Amino acid sequence: MNDATLLLKVQFMDMNGLIQNKELKFFLDHFSKKSDFNPEAFNHLYEDTNEETVIRILAHFNENLKDGAQKIKQSIPVKNIEEIWKAAHKISGSAELLGFKPYADQSRNLSRQMRADSVYENHVSEVETYLAYTADLSRQISAVFPGLTSFL
Repeated sequence: MNDATLLLKVQFMDMNGLIQNKELKFFLDHFSKKSDFNPEAFNHLYEDTNEETVIRILAHFNENLKDGAQKIKQSIPVKNIEEIWKAAHKISGSAELLGFKPYADQSRNLSRQMRADSVYENHVSEVETYLAYTADLSRQISAVFPGLTSFL
């Protein structure tokens, strides 16, 4: 473990000690073990706002994931490429803000590629992969933070 990684873990542990909401602690414990989650970005959001605001942003993000996945599912049979890239675009900003940078990058890339090339068949595997990841991320967030919808 290098010094930067150790410092990040210590900062995360310090911040996690300040968190009052048990489900938010569980969320952080769960996702901080994943390579595609950046606890430092999450820490910045937490420091810049407050716990309730972070939870509300997370709740809205998870709703956007569910809505986005639904819109994408409905858009696939009719090959509505505009709805797909709009759904991906809408998700990207809050994903990065909450610490899901690789997913935010994936969202932006899919959105850009689909706007540049509006032939759905050229994006089938990317859309399917994105849809599966989006649905899985939402399921994970809901599982580790079951009371999240009460913050909407």
